[in-house]
Amino acid sequence: MLLELDIRNFALVEHANLEFEGGFTVMTGETGAGKSILLDALGLALGERTSSDVVRHGASAARVQARFDLSQIPDAVSVVAESLGIPLDEGELIVDRELTSAGKNTARANGVLVTVSNLKHLTTALVVNSGQHDQQRLLEPARQMQWFDNSSPDLRSARKAVQETFTQWQRCETELQSVVNGARERAREMDLLAYQVQEIEDASLEPGEDLSIEEQLQLASNAEKRRTHAGSVIAELAKSQLYTSIRDAERLASLDASLTHLPEAINGVVATIEDLASDLTRYSSSIDVDEQLVLTLDNRRQLIRDLLRKYGPQIEDVFAFKERSEIRLSELSSISESQSELEQAVEDAWLAYSSAAKALTEARIASRPAFCSRIEGYLHRLAMPHASFDLSITECDASQTGNEMVQFLFAPNPGQPAKPLGRIASGGEMSRVLLALTAELASVDETPVYVFDEIDAGIGGKTAHSVAATLGDLSRYGQVLCISHLPVVAAAATQQFVIEKVVHNGQTSVTITDVRGETRVSEMARMLYGKADQISLESARQLLGTQ
Repeated sequence: MLLELDIRNFALVEHANLEFEGGFTVMTGETGAGKSILLDALGLALGERTSSDVVRHGASAARVQARFDLSQIPDAVSVVAESLGIPLDEGELIVDRELTSAGKNTARANGVLVTVSNLKHLTTALVVNSGQHDQQRLLEPARQMQWFDNSSPDLRSARKAVQETFTQWQRCETELQSVVNGARERAREMDLLAYQVQEIEDASLEPGEDLSIEEQLQLASNAEKRRTHAGSVIAELAKSQLYTSIRDAERLASLDASLTHLPEAINGVVATIEDLASDLTRYSSSIDVDEQLVLTLDNRRQLIRDLLRKYGPQIEDVFAFKERSEIRLSELSSISESQSELEQAVEDAWLAYSSAAKALTEARIASRPAFCSRIEGYLHRLAMPHASFDLSITECDASQTGNEMVQFLFAPNPGQPAKPLGRIASGGEMSRVLLALTAELASVDETPVYVFDEIDAGIGGKTAHSVAATLGDLSRYGQVLCISHLPVVAAAATQQFVIEKVVHNGQTSVTITDVRGETRVSEMARMLYGKADQISLESARQLLGTQ
């Protein structure tokens, strides 16, 4: 429940601090006193959209704090709080929002800085606002279906199952569509990769092969030069005078015993020269260029050059490219194979959704008579004894809310066919239908605070008593805050705030007072007769005493 609301420099309110007791609280005051300011201020604290015009004239910023008791915290609030890192250990939630005249927003929840959108997300499950705007939302078919589906645990469970299975079906469809849309591109990529891998495999490359081929071709191109140079070397060796020098060396050794080794040494040199000449002769004779081999080597060299140009500067890079391509081919093949699996997943997800949607349809059809009967019961108690309420269930395309749309049908008078709510209900009737729906859902709703902005507008007499009684009944399930002009509604409340507009030193401001005892009696007298005299005061006491 809402425990406290602190308002500073909001519209005409300079400062007001309101402490709430729970149950049924009513806000009253003269027409134009600014009663809606209080609910607008609460809306600011809850993250509602507003403009900087609400900042009090002359002030730099408006600030509103709201303190909630979370002893019976709705699950939705705890889930959002946990996701935002907001502690709830103390059993309370304090939301604080400041809006500057320049339009800058600062919002906190239990001291944690949050965005305004997150603030609204956090507090949505805390307060149901049933103002005139919500009456218009009541005309929306999607909103009507939501009201109906929230009316019982079975319906809520069935709708949740539909939402989950629809989401899963859509997710599978998206994945499958992604695979299907990329199939052509994948096929092109796979064809290219397969061709490249096959091209490299067909080449049967060997490490260092390119260098070996270059060496062989280099030798082939220099064959004639090699023969020429070999012949020249042989000819020069043949011109050697060493044979003559052997005889001279022998004569010298005969004359000097220390040189006896000289002839033998020269003979060794001569033998070496002869061996060299013999080797060179064989080498020269072996030089025979195979033109077909040269052509083959040249073609092989060109093939390798083409592969290096495509896949890497070195043969090792070509091998690495082939390995990467084979991995990619395997991945693409897996994706292609997964298409059939995804098609099966889509079919399975659709069957699960269809089953859940069918169960929801059956639950809606089964729940319809009792729901309409309960709403009619509330309407009859709200001084519409002949009103009938029904709803149509019409088939529509598959969606996260099922395979049908729901529309409320209403007939305020006997003998009239039920028609769509927005085409037949007056403003006062719409208010009572909204109140009936809120009261119907209260017993299954976790929302702790219900706000009504002039829900009793355009009604009076017996109807006012019925509205007051229904608001009182509703307060058994949650805290009720209501702005009202009707004395009988105000008298049914357990707490009453009076909103007054005052002018002091030429400055207009709004005050909010928690009235009790005789002060409340005086306010009730004003609401009854517009003045506080003996008769009106006595009437006010009687009205308060009968509640």
